[in-house]
Amino acid sequence: MATAWIQALYFPTTKKIKMQKGNSLLKYWLLLHLLLLETGLSTGETATSGENEHSTISGGMSTLVNTGFSTTSGGTSIVSNTGSSVTSSGTSTASSTESSVTSSGASTTSSTESSTASGGTSTASSTESSVTSSGASTTSSAESSTASGGTSTASSAESSVTSSGASTTSSTESSTASGGTSTASSAESSVTSSGASTNSHTESSVTSSGASTTSSTESSTASGGTSTASSAESSVTSSGASTTSSTESSTASGGPSTASSTESSVTSSGASTTSSTESSTASGGTSTASSTESSTASGGTSTASSAESSVTSSGASTTSSTESSTASGGTSTASSAESSVTSSGASTTSSTESSTASGGTSTASSAESSVTTSGASTTSSTESSTASGGTSTASSTESSVTSSGASTTSSTESSTASGGTSTASSTESSVTSSGASTTSSTESSTASGGTSTASSAESSVTSSGASTTSSTESSTASGGTSTASSTESSVTSSGASTTSSTESSTASGGTSTASSAESSVTSSGASTTSSTESSTASGGTSTVSNPGSSVTSSGTSIAANTASSATTGVFSTHSPTGTHTTSHRVGTSATTPVNEMIPSGSLKPWEIFLITLVSVVVAVGFFAGLFFCVRNSLSLRNVFDTAVYHPHGPNLGMGPGGNHGVHHRPSWSPNWFWRRPVSSVAMEMRRGYNGP
Repeated sequence: MATAWIQALYFPTTKKIKMQKGNSLLKYWLLLHLLLLETGLSTGETATSGENEHSTISGGMSTLVNTGFSTTSGGTSIVSNTGSSVTSSGTSTASSTESSVTSSGASTTSSTESSTASGGTSTASSTESSVTSSGASTTSSAESSTASGGTSTASSAESSVTSSGASTTSSTESSTASGGTSTASSAESSVTSSGASTNSHTESSVTSSGASTTSSTESSTASGGTSTASSAESSVTSSGASTTSSTESSTASGGPSTASSTESSVTSSGASTTSSTESSTASGGTSTASSTESSTASGGTSTASSAESSVTSSGASTTSSTESSTASGGTSTASSAESSVTSSGASTTSSTESSTASGGTSTASSAESSVTTSGASTTSSTESSTASGGTSTASSTESSVTSSGASTTSSTESSTASGGTSTASSTESSVTSSGASTTSSTESSTASGGTSTASSAESSVTSSGASTTSSTESSTASGGTSTASSTESSVTSSGASTTSSTESSTASGGTSTASSAESSVTSSGASTTSSTESSTASGGTSTVSNPGSSVTSSGTSIAANTASSATTGVFSTHSPTGTHTTSHRVGTSATTPVNEMIPSGSLKPWEIFLITLVSVVVAVGFFAGLFFCVRNSLSLRNVFDTAVYHPHGPNLGMGPGGNHGVHHRPSWSPNWFWRRPVSSVAMEMRRGYNGP
């Protein structure tokens, strides 16, 4: 019986082979999904941690292996190969997860690009953006987390904005310990209107009311002994207590190195306790330093001006600051302001954390945080700009918040140009309560040859009005031109939201144009999103559009999806495809404009099936009609010939006067259609030849 079943399964008959093939594919597909689900939901009480990039535990027990971020406020979190897993209460078990968001209860997640929970329970893993309207939002390694009400808890969050409730964020940019103990946590920006904000390694933290406690370390390296460093670049508290400590760099070759630093700490009321050291280096013994900027010029001219903190209640505030400016050759001009807060009037700030020019000219401006209550805020910021040859111009702003008026921000975290010109603008977070918000951002733009132009915004939230954002996380062009626009998350409560996003666009040769939006959520109005997770073109042109997820409560949602597009050579243009690979072929389909904010619409799978079905039906109908038309014409011709011939006598048999050579068939015999008809002229000629 078993042998017969195996033979029937692996050696189906000819009639059943197609059905068996389809069933086998379905079985393999279901088996693959079950295995993936099993892997994602697998838990363990204990696990051996190894190769942890960042691990932060507020309370409870966290056991992780090869984890980007793991934060546990309470309960137990067991994760393996997880980008981030945060549990505020209950148990969170996730595998290979970039971010896990739980509104309430327990979150068990694995590999999801976007998860939005209005209330209740949200189960998602590998979430780059999480937005919660009400309830509690707990995110880790979240690039953007916005909570209108309730509690927002995020770790390794590039931007976290909470209108009400409590915001707790923790993150570490880099922590390396060869020997001893290294403890560091960091959050790039955290803004809380009310409640309490607690974050570590925060580049900018602004709290209107409550208590703000921040600690941060940009880089901590200990070859021997113990290195303990915490750093906050800017901390502003209107009321309550602000306690910040910060160290930008702490290096200990031998002995203990203890440094704490705060670039700017402003407290309107309460107590402010700050200590600051920009650089602390100890070759032997103990090094204690406070407040040292650095400007070094080996050749040429180095001009730098710096203001660590500038706060203006009314009027205009114009500040420029540079933490470090180094020019080996040529001219390096940089201006930087780490924090600029203006209650009313206009705030114009520029800041650069590091600007290095080996040859040519490097001009960079950067502002890490700019907050404007009313009026107009225009900020530009660059964390790092390096030009080996040619010209590198970059502007960057890590966070820009405008309550009213217009906010226009551009930001670049890193822009590197080996040859040619690299122009990039980037904004990590832009929040506008009313008015128009236009943001562009690029996390990294690298051009080895040719021109690389990229714009990127990691998160753009607009309560009313129109929000138009473009963002690119990484754009790399080895040769030719790479143009990419990307937005990781765009949320619009009312109005229209048009987003385009690309997580990665790489062009080794030729042109790579990609647009992608990982998540687009629109409460009302129309949402049009296009997204590409990865677009790689080794040669030729690769144009793809893909949205990871598009959710529309009301209105119209138009989305096209492509998981991955890889082009080895020649030209590949497609949308939408789960996986598309072209190797020395030419594929043409709907293309995406290079520099348009509105992405091109693409067809859904059911639309493609419907169009194909209609096309097949039309083709079959056309050929059937042509067939019957030809048949009818031949039928009429034969009837006419028979009618013309019959007056000469119906007897065509072997009798006298008949045609002895032709046997007449009935006009509607089965073989009539395929028999070639004999014309009346031929019959008359034969009759005349045979005699009267």
